[in-house]
Parts: sequence; C-alpha cells; structure tokens
Amino acid sequence: MSTDDVYIRYGQGVLTLDCIFKDEIIFGGSLFQSIMQAVFKALNINKLSNDFKKRLLNAASVNNFTKTSAEIDVNDPDNEISQAIIELRG
Repeated sequence: MSTDDVYIRYGQGVLTLDCIFKDEIIFGGSLFQSIMQAVFKALNINKLSNDFKKRLLNAASVNNFTKTSAEIDVNDPDNEISQAIIELRG
C-alpha cells in the first residue's frame, strides 16, 4: 500500500489526479513515463491490465510537477477510466 496522497476530481470529461509523493520521483528515460510510474504507484493500481495502463497513458497529460508532486489530467469523456480507478481503489 502506498503512503502517497492522491486527490481525484472529475468534471467535464476530464479526470484530474493531484498526487503528493512521499519519496521523490526517480527521473530516468522518458520524463512522462517517470512521472506516470510514480502516479501508478501512488494510486495502488498495479492490478490494472497493461492494455488499460496503455489507455490511461495515451489519455493523460502532465499539467505540472515537482520532485514530490504531480498534477495529471486524463481525457475521459466516457467516464470509464475514472470508474475503473475508483473501483480498484475501493
């Protein structure tokens, strides 16, 4: 279980994830991939299929970030990504 904090908001077809990480993001290779791996860990959604993670990655954009936080917007007009995340987080 992650000790990171994730705040989830949904509106107008966009899922916003505000993440505050306990540890700094480890940047290596792709900046976007590094941030999203930290977001996946914070969300505790390791159970998601690779296809779903790919769909999430394709719909996501990073609004801003620091070494210990990130704000991610996910284009989710059909609400499917939001529902899956909420169900998996319990």
